[in-house]
Amino acid sequence: MKGSRVLYISYDGMTDPLGQSQVIPYLKGLAKAGYAITIVSAEKSDRFSAEAEPVRSELKASGIDWHPVSFSNRIPGFSAWMNYRRLKAACESLFRQSPFNIIHARSDIPAIIGLQLKQKFTAKLIFDMRGFWADERVDGGSWNLSNPVYHFTYRYFRRKEDELLKKSDAVVTLTHKAKEYLLQQSNLNLSSDKIHVIPCCVDMDLFSPINIIESQRTELRLKLGIGENELVLSYSGSLGTWYMTEEMLCFFKQLLEKRSEAKFLIITRDDARKVTEPAKRLGIPSGNIIVVSAMRNEMPLLLSLSRLAIFFIRSSFSKIASSPTKMGEVLAMGIPVICNAGVGDVKEIIQRSKTGVCLSGFTEKELKQAAVESLEMMNIRQEQIREAAEDFFSLETGTENYIRIYSHLN
Repeated sequence: MKGSRVLYISYDGMTDPLGQSQVIPYLKGLAKAGYAITIVSAEKSDRFSAEAEPVRSELKASGIDWHPVSFSNRIPGFSAWMNYRRLKAACESLFRQSPFNIIHARSDIPAIIGLQLKQKFTAKLIFDMRGFWADERVDGGSWNLSNPVYHFTYRYFRRKEDELLKKSDAVVTLTHKAKEYLLQQSNLNLSSDKIHVIPCCVDMDLFSPINIIESQRTELRLKLGIGENELVLSYSGSLGTWYMTEEMLCFFKQLLEKRSEAKFLIITRDDARKVTEPAKRLGIPSGNIIVVSAMRNEMPLLLSLSRLAIFFIRSSFSKIASSPTKMGEVLAMGIPVICNAGVGDVKEIIQRSKTGVCLSGFTEKELKQAAVESLEMMNIRQEQIREAAEDFFSLETGTENYIRIYSHLN
């Protein structure tokens, strides 16, 4: 029933780029649909200081109540425990003031809190997984299982994850691959209608080539030293860990053999040396590499400079549950994408939409062939690529799916 009170718990901050792209847009849509949304989120001090006021104003304008708590990562383990305690205390206080009908928990730690609240206050719980959290930490190298402490921590969270899957009232995964895997686990005994697939969606209005002002685009191109007819390959997001910077540079090197004037535009808040140093080792001229930092609202204009976009993500078991945010954003801008298999539903989306090149490996031969194919991809109509983004990543469709879950729980 619309008008229901919803408590949304997030370990990611609303002032984080992820919160601004993958949480707030959904919640604004749910608030517009008539749900009374309250957010409790863990906020990093630097981002909170810089962006709290505009975020608070945006949420208030949509009728969303926001209760931030401080996030710390100074002392491994202990800091995470304190973050958990702060989130839990804030949620319990809000429940005592006025009970909620639905608890919407984003990822494992918020869902552990959500399950305790469900059992204590009798509310419905949505476990919005966002991925295989504990396995991601092992696969990404954060938790070394040869260390007894990390081994215990991993086993604890895997047991908790199974408990959450069984006891929550609805489960949301990012990929069909993850849903298929969960349904195959006989010990969980999950029904298909309990698990809903909602990928990382994109705001098609924000990421739209129609909204790009040509004079601003020209000014930005001149500022960055990009010639009018120069081919631009773009990458947006973090560098290192999961993101295969060196392999992307190797692809760009193959592209340079076909188009010597090409530029690689990297949009990141990370240290530029994470790109420039491996590029130098590979013999890529520094003049062909451009590294810039940008706010979310600046992303569409920057992406509009590119004819091709790329992301290579290290594949692993846990990555079957991943949905790259950047994929929807570049497709929404009408840009073909070069990517790799073994990550969520990426390969299937590329095969069905025919909007890019999906590699199975990173040998010189495969990269060379991908460079040839990517140049051919530039002939695809921009509208066709945007249609694919609409089909697979529309924010409106994602919000409608959440509304259906909320309605069913009521």
